[in-house]
Amino acid sequence: MSAKGTYSTRYYARAYPAVHIKFVHPVYPQLSDETEALIDSGASGTLIPQSTVKKLALRAINETIMKDYQGNITGKKPVYYVTVVIDSLIFNVNAAETEGNAIIGRDIMNKLTTTLYGKQQKWEMK
Repeated sequence: MSAKGTYSTRYYARAYPAVHIKFVHPVYPQLSDETEALIDSGASGTLIPQSTVKKLALRAINETIMKDYQGNITGKKPVYYVTVVIDSLIFNVNAAETEGNAIIGRDIMNKLTTTLYGKQQKWEMK
């Protein structure tokens, strides 16, 4: 199974690898939310938007300490167990809440081979 996609400029001026994903409640699969997520090899984990957490009525299972790219602590965020669907790929992850956009991090990427084709502005996960 694999997923393919293109880069986007929806949220930022410069093109970035983006994927259309669906967050699904792990117990009530009829509760779901689709959005665009940044594919970010610098992020250790997946981030779920606060608006999606509310829409799916998720309950926090834990909290995590958030750090910036330099390792500086930026605060604590709740963590939610959620299903992430990327085309035919399905992952159950612990995703930290964000006020920003969804991010697919290395918790998902490390289960796949992710290839970025920068010149063509395309990506592939398999």
